Amino acid sequence: MVKKMSMQTIANRLGISKFSVSQALAGKNGVSQETRQRVLDMAETLGYRMKNIYPSHERQPSFEKSVLVSIKQEFRNEPDFWMRVLAGVITACTAYGWGYTIVEDVKDLPSPMSDDKIVGIIVLGTTSRNHLFTLRATGLPMILVDHDDPLIQADIILNANMDASRLACKHLLSKGCHSLIFVGRDSFSISFRERWWGCKMVTDDWRKSNPTSTLTLGKWTVPQIPSLWAQYFDKRLSSIQPDKMMDGFLCANDRIAIGLMESLCSHGIQVPGQCPVIGIDNVEASATSTPPLTTVFLAKEQLGTRAVEALKRRLTFSHAIPEKIILSAELIVRHSG
Repeated sequence: MVKKMSMQTIANRLGISKFSVSQALAGKNGVSQETRQRVLDMAETLGYRMKNIYPSHERQPSFEKSVLVSIKQEFRNEPDFWMRVLAGVITACTAYGWGYTIVEDVKDLPSPMSDDKIVGIIVLGTTSRNHLFTLRATGLPMILVDHDDPLIQADIILNANMDASRLACKHLLSKGCHSLIFVGRDSFSISFRERWWGCKMVTDDWRKSNPTSTLTLGKWTVPQIPSLWAQYFDKRLSSIQPDKMMDGFLCANDRIAIGLMESLCSHGIQVPGQCPVIGIDNVEASATSTPPLTTVFLAKEQLGTRAVEALKRRLTFSHAIPEKIILSAELIVRHSG
């Protein structure tokens, strides 16, 4: 009997994530055309049966029980992080025999919410407190992912965002950097704010331990719209005198870091020769950027699967104390810093 091929088999053969294989086979955004073609070629070589793929969330099998997944549309369309977290949720729900219903706003909530088919709620990313209160009022167990609200009692699944930026910042200091810039935007998410806090904690501690240190830390706030980042970086870099150039950049995520490296290159500034650049998240593009990006690995699909596991636990132990689960970070050193 011919062994049934799986998406994981294709992923292992190509050295990419299962999520990337799924996106490529389903014809979705989030992977390059080159990667998509490699996946299709490998699928054909291995005899993968394309009809096994669900091309959209709407074509999921029918389940007696389901999970309500709350996520903003802007997050749902973000391929590097949130789409992968959502993929983790879907994979784990399927493993438990649960379906899922994705909602963006209170107006999208099914009625009635007391339907016994809904086992619980998973909230992905930042959302308004009013939305959380509305979800909480249903009485269903609720899991927050990459978001924390002191007024909402729920189990919480987080990445070690502060640890990630602390690792990155300490790495820059170990390379002799003394004029650092953190690049991000606090309003993007609590993750970005935590990454700034972690960087600031390291530099504050460094100055306390080294009273004669000339270490400085600045902050650049990128525009809300990513297509404006290049213009922002160009304006910033054009205003810096050559002898005042900073010697290390820590970016709140890899996409910002990759965009910054492109702008630095266009201004004739060598990375890492004149200034190392470090990102956070370890997205697929970070390994193939020019130069390959030093970054910090943080969980993506695992955040989603752990959220479903936390919901399963909450259903079994309904009166247990709420948990805050933090998944660890790992520094990945490449050529950019």
